[in-house]
Amino acid sequence: MYDGWQQASVCRGLARFRRLKYSATDGEAAIPGAAMRPLTMLLAGLLAVALSVALIAGSLTAVAPAGASALVPITITGTGFDATASRNEVAFVSSDGTSKTASAESVGTLNTATGRRTLTVRVPAGLPIGRASLTVRNTISNETSAGMGLDILAITLPDLSAAAQGASGVQVRITGSSNVRFVVGGTVVSLPGAVGVSVASTTVESATSLVAVINVTASAALGAKNVQVKTSSQTALLPAGFQIVAPTPVNRNPSASAGGPYAGISGTPISFSGSGSDPDAGDVLSYAWDFGDGTNQAGLSSGSVSHSYVVAGAYPATLTVTDGHGGTATSLVTVTVNPAPPVNQPPVVNAGSAQTITLPGAAALTGTATDDGLPTGSTLTTTWTKVSGPGTATFADPASRTTSATFDQPGIYVLRLSATDSLLSTTADVTVTVNPAPPVNQPPVVS
Repeated sequence: MYDGWQQASVCRGLARFRRLKYSATDGEAAIPGAAMRPLTMLLAGLLAVALSVALIAGSLTAVAPAGASALVPITITGTGFDATASRNEVAFVSSDGTSKTASAESVGTLNTATGRRTLTVRVPAGLPIGRASLTVRNTISNETSAGMGLDILAITLPDLSAAAQGASGVQVRITGSSNVRFVVGGTVVSLPGAVGVSVASTTVESATSLVAVINVTASAALGAKNVQVKTSSQTALLPAGFQIVAPTPVNRNPSASAGGPYAGISGTPISFSGSGSDPDAGDVLSYAWDFGDGTNQAGLSSGSVSHSYVVAGAYPATLTVTDGHGGTATSLVTVTVNPAPPVNQPPVVNAGSAQTITLPGAAALTGTATDDGLPTGSTLTTTWTKVSGPGTATFADPASRTTSATFDQPGIYVLRLSATDSLLSTTADVTVTVNPAPPVNQPPVVS
């Protein structure tokens, strides 16, 4: 291996022999030009070789692992490296021309006599998947070492990329780039530095696909974790590729109370006052009533509602409370619906049929009046009165529905029968035609 001092010595020797061609100094004898020419050419060739060796001073003999993804440390073995790690710059050049550099992080000496050393450097981000050539440049002597390459890999988690604290048996599929080679029985999946996270098993499905079963303790630290897959010849890292999240709280069911018991009258609204509660803070409750008569109300914000039943009877009403997270509770109550009380109706009155009488005869009145008996305790009373007519109508018993009436003048009379139950009244009219009395036979008048 040549260094700067050796290059300078070769140059000084060439200059000295060039001077000997033309003169002799310090006791030196001049060399004839013909003899000097071959020597000069020899020295020039040696200088060219020295300069060439100085620019490509070493070689790379090994890279481990042979394939790696971004940020994975690799170890390069070769010669020409500086003994100080930071003075060695590693260039990664992909087949498409993409070039990235990184400084070595550590250096180790394997053989002092031959200058054989190892460098540890991390694969820089930004390189495309595929083959990249490696070159190490000694930044002090500007020497370069080449001759090896590295497969740039990548892995992804296409399906599941998170697990909750306390989860076990979580199946995580890992797929690799086309140049990844997972090996059955020789592939190790890990989450470096993730305390409380372990890989229980690894099943290689193909050269580029595997399933790892992951267990997470309840105390595992939350946040993003790196995922690493290693074989004997490849190491792939997915930075922050897996998340440890807080477990979803177990939802607890709400409680429901239908209230009651309830009673009412058919046709009249009955007020329901149900309620609900939830042990989980923040749950918004929704209420629904099934009234037991084929009708219901849902989507209520409270358990208070009113409902009318058409038919009297006993009905099972159910209140259902939901919490929006799948939790439900129900409460049953019996509703007693009584018949509606009868409504007071007006009396039914009939004054009879129209009739014709001749004075001094009387009209026989045969009116009728009936009632429903309401209001309770009331008495139905009736009264006959004259509505119209030329003379006076006299009733034998005005309060009796069946009575008689006499008249003092002929003509057409309208008589009215009125009935009342103390609250409601009804009337009915009848027409009586009163003819004059026939003339009385008088004796003849003689004069």
